Amino acid sequence: MLPPDDVSELIAAYDDTLRSLIDIHASYRRMRRSNRPSQCWFDAECRAAKRTTRSLERAYHRQPSAGTLSAWKSQFSSQRGLFQRKAAEYWSTTSASSSSDARQLWNKINQVIKPPTASQFTYSANDLAMHFVVKVDKIRANTASAPPPRVIDRHCALGLSTFQLVITGDIRRLISRAPCKHCDLDTAPTWLVKRAIDVLAPVMLSVLRHFRAASFLSHKSYSPGDCAPQETFNGPR
Repeated sequence: MLPPDDVSELIAAYDDTLRSLIDIHASYRRMRRSNRPSQCWFDAECRAAKRTTRSLERAYHRQPSAGTLSAWKSQFSSQRGLFQRKAAEYWSTTSASSSSDARQLWNKINQVIKPPTASQFTYSANDLAMHFVVKVDKIRANTASAPPPRVIDRHCALGLSTFQLVITGDIRRLISRAPCKHCDLDTAPTWLVKRAIDVLAPVMLSVLRHFRAASFLSHKSYSPGDCAPQETFNGPR
């Protein structure tokens, strides 16, 4: 099947094809994320044990068997014992060090009994918009009597009259040097585009050449995906 000649249809074909492949092999998942502050005694050793437990949990879900389940249960039991030991050692040390200072001891206890509440943003979108409207109006009122800016035209001796032909190697080099950053509006993450650059570079080159021939800029609208990750953990049953 030959690619379409129209620029809009070519962009739509590239976008739809790449999205359909990603939906098959790496589809979006709706997740929830809860922000819970770590305990005072939770240190690097606890974090490493929790990471190991999650790794064994994923291994069990990928390949359920008696061996993977046993390894997950054993690590989870070891993690529970580590957490209990760390909590006991922390509070024993804290109580001993604050035995002569009751206020300091109660401050430590209040951190557990009354954890700090998350700050909430009390301003609405309209309040934020009106803030900038008022700010711009004040700037215009203060500069109303100012003289207009003096703009000096600069003449360039060498004009831009010719373009160098872009080849596939230029596209590959440009994408390879780009930072691995992306947002929800991107069809695919940048690291994935870099890995598939040998396949996608000729397609991108065709799109760019159609841009230049038609002097066209795509106005296709995108809706960002609704995906918010959450860390969830259920112990082995």
